[in-house]
Amino acid sequence: MNAFIKTAYILFVLLAASTLLMAQGHNTHMKADSSSHILLPATDFKWMDAPPGLPKGAKVAILSGDPGKEGHFVIRVMFPANYQVKPHWHPTAENITVIKGTLFMGTQENFDMKMATKLDEGSFAVMPAKHVHYAFCKVPTVIQLHGMGPFAITYVKASDDPRNMTKMP
Repeated sequence: MNAFIKTAYILFVLLAASTLLMAQGHNTHMKADSSSHILLPATDFKWMDAPPGLPKGAKVAILSGDPGKEGHFVIRVMFPANYQVKPHWHPTAENITVIKGTLFMGTQENFDMKMATKLDEGSFAVMPAKHVHYAFCKVPTVIQLHGMGPFAITYVKASDDPRNMTKMP
């Protein structure tokens, strides 16, 4: 493609995009749907204990949707220092963004800290449905997790599942 055609093509795309944006801005028939609009300052997050499928100590805040039902959801999870989630999998894909701290993740069926990948703040991971993985942190860490519900967790070893831990009197 010669330089003239390439320049003309770029100008055409920019003109079309700006025309579309201006038309949308002046369309009086468009209405904002407040039921799909979420503006949630971090100070308004409602942190609660994580569900029993995670070891004690984690906190969660539901930002959008309902992880227990079908459909898209977004949650934040706060892990204390030295927190571990043993090898497990989910029936749906899990998308993870590290917001604060450092998360380590491995993809083996055996928990091995040396084989984990370090994910610093801003890092992103996708665990496909039924893909075995584990996670841990050494410092307090916050992640954002989003995906399609219902969210469920199945541990590789039943003895690692916190729901199977016997309660002490």
